[in-house]
Amino acid sequence: MNNNYVMINLENHIIPLVDCRTLAVTNILRYDDIDFDSEELFALSGGLDLWTLPTSPNSRIHYVFPRNMYAEIEFLQMLSYDLTIKNNVSNSDLIAHLHNGHKLIVDADRFYLPCFVEAFGAQHFGYHCMNIIGHDTSVSGDSLFYALEFLSKEHVHYADDDLHNARFAECAMHSPQGRTYIISGKPGIDVDNSFIYKCLLETTTQKLDSENGLLKNYQKVISTLEKAELCIGQTLLEKYAKNQLRLLEAAIKETDPYCSAYRMAHAKGMKKIAEKCSNNNLWLCADEWEQIAYRWQESIAKKSLSVPLKDKYMFWKSFLLDVKDTEIGLLNKTSSIVRAALSKTNCDAT
Repeated sequence: MNNNYVMINLENHIIPLVDCRTLAVTNILRYDDIDFDSEELFALSGGLDLWTLPTSPNSRIHYVFPRNMYAEIEFLQMLSYDLTIKNNVSNSDLIAHLHNGHKLIVDADRFYLPCFVEAFGAQHFGYHCMNIIGHDTSVSGDSLFYALEFLSKEHVHYADDDLHNARFAECAMHSPQGRTYIISGKPGIDVDNSFIYKCLLETTTQKLDSENGLLKNYQKVISTLEKAELCIGQTLLEKYAKNQLRLLEAAIKETDPYCSAYRMAHAKGMKKIAEKCSNNNLWLCADEWEQIAYRWQESIAKKSLSVPLKDKYMFWKSFLLDVKDTEIGLLNKTSSIVRAALSKTNCDAT
């Protein structure tokens, strides 16, 4: 190492793992002695969501990623961190921020990161993010960057060119655009039961929003299926129905483990929060979310059954209608439980 060496001593907390974005923010919180693991953060930041399908019959397989990719970043804002989000931040600028003691999260495309190519093959995935924690130069004078990734308990290093290509990739699924989250200082508020309940209430309310919430996404998918179902048996239009079912099953296959694993992470995170806050009603509600996760897993196993097209449509429409009502009901139950707990917490404080 030489005079260009700099390291922000974040520790990589990879267990339990929800995904790369949750891990990156969890690493920041743990660095500042905020006792949340990635499942708790996921439950508090409202990452739970649902994919949506394209409406064009000639669309390639495509879906909207099943979560708000900025939910955890918004959680940092709720903690009143000094947070700046910038696009087109160069690698040289990253070095300057590290020397200034800033904590950094960057978006990237895994296609250009050697450790991910080795692990998963050369696949574009522009939603990836990681902590950049250090910089050094090699004996030959090349820049090296140190990052925290879910593939390793220790930091990994990236060559300057690899990191640049990953951060500025033109990726069909979310181009990173050099997007960087620059975090400094400490949280500006106390992380107590009242704060936890307020976060949970806000994220639950967002998911119940009539225009942008979970229900709206379910309605879009079900509406698309119902329109396609009318085409079954009509010679000229049955191709459209088959294509839409193909898109649905491809989306479900691609996003499970997201649909099931995210719901499981949400449930486990809520259980841990309930235990921290000594709230048995919230724990029981979380247990119901866990059962929902198992139902998603079971539905994936049934999707490959060789049955007539009409029967497949009936299965998926029935499943989605049922799980929609159950999940919206659980969100409303969560809201009621949290409002009651928050009211009691506020009364106890006065």
